[in-house]
Amino acid sequence: ARLELEVARKVLQQSKDKQNETAAFSVDEQKAVLATKAAQAQLESWQLDLQETTILAPMDGILTDYTVQAGQFVRKGAALTTIVRTDPMKVEFDVPVNCLHSVKEGMEARVFVAHDADEAPLIGQVDYVAPRVTASNNSVRIKAVVASHGKLLDGMAVIVEIPAPK
Repeated sequence: ARLELEVARKVLQQSKDKQNETAAFSVDEQKAVLATKAAQAQLESWQLDLQETTILAPMDGILTDYTVQAGQFVRKGAALTTIVRTDPMKVEFDVPVNCLHSVKEGMEARVFVAHDADEAPLIGQVDYVAPRVTASNNSVRIKAVVASHGKLLDGMAVIVEIPAPK
């Protein structure tokens, strides 16, 4: 748009230079004036659109897997990137059916980073117990929300302890 505006301005200036030689307002000069005004209006419209454009993320996290590049036009609602939530994180694990009686939503979950099980656990809370058994391993999927404090990464192997109820 800026290039079009600059071209229109140069054409208008050339037309005005020619007009100085003759006092009449030519059709070419009128076209140049209109083209300049149209280019200016288009540029202002695009600048206003850009000022009103806000990209909001649905949550805090780290951006990964960009699907667009700087300067690329996108449509409303288009996925631009993947957001990985880093704190708190959901930890998913399976519990054998014969141990399920001792796991309930709201219970404490202690999460150890698999490569450093000697470190103090991250404390979380069970927030989901699947309503069905996975037939292939006779277990139930459990999810816990854990404050990771930057120690967990998406997809990382962990060891989860659910303390027995008191």
